[in-house]
Amino acid sequence: MKDLSVEEKNSILKEEHMNVYTLDIMYQKKLLILKLSEIENHTKLIVLGGL
Repeated sequence: MKDLSVEEKNSILKEEHMNVYTLDIMYQKKLLILKLSEIENHTKLIVLGGL
């Protein structure tokens, strides 16, 4: 691998950081969706149980 200029290194680091950040956001969204569907299922059970 050839030596990269400082600018190139910085842009690579920034890109990697963005990827991690994006993955983190996607992960958080997945968790949120899971939580919401869990709550929804729980509510359905309560409603069905109450009938």
